[in-house]
Amino acid sequence: LIGEEAIDFEQVKTMACSNRGYMVHVQNMADVEDKVQHYIRTMSRPIGQNAADIQVDDALWSGVYRERLYLPRPETFAEPVPITNQSYAIMNKMAARRKIRLEKTEARGRMFVTTVSFPVIVNRTFMGVAAVNTPLTELNQQAHPSNIGGRSYFFMLDQNGFIMFHPQLRPIVRFEQMFSNASIYLLCPQSVKFH
Repeated sequence: LIGEEAIDFEQVKTMACSNRGYMVHVQNMADVEDKVQHYIRTMSRPIGQNAADIQVDDALWSGVYRERLYLPRPETFAEPVPITNQSYAIMNKMAARRKIRLEKTEARGRMFVTTVSFPVIVNRTFMGVAAVNTPLTELNQQAHPSNIGGRSYFFMLDQNGFIMFHPQLRPIVRFEQMFSNASIYLLCPQSVKFH
């Protein structure tokens, strides 16, 4: 219960217990975080009880999305450092290295990835989720035709039936960062009417 007292506290408690649930009264916002932890344990009981049924093949795969990297902010120095000819050469080398690193991270930030996740269960108690982002390029490298034969190929679909990768998958329209009304109008056939 959140907020004011229940009219019939015992009836609400009986309803929660008869449904194998958990009931607690949150009196103020400071109690929310502590009380929610007990609620999570209660809601995760069925996963812990069925831990023996979870197999390696039961991994959960997310859809494809573009990975976002949050890079650290560049360092700022409070006082200027005197520059000599020798230190200038060193700074040029460092700048060149940083430029290469930025290009690599920029390329990584544009990769399409999928997430593979498993539940973590210890002593029939759900502890959390372990997940890893897997770039589609790595999956493509693992799915080489030499692994299954020359006239065969791998392809992957997500849970909704969308193609994650296919050897003949080519983009038809270039990727638009932001659609405006004009670009949507141009992409839609004239026969389609919107209501």
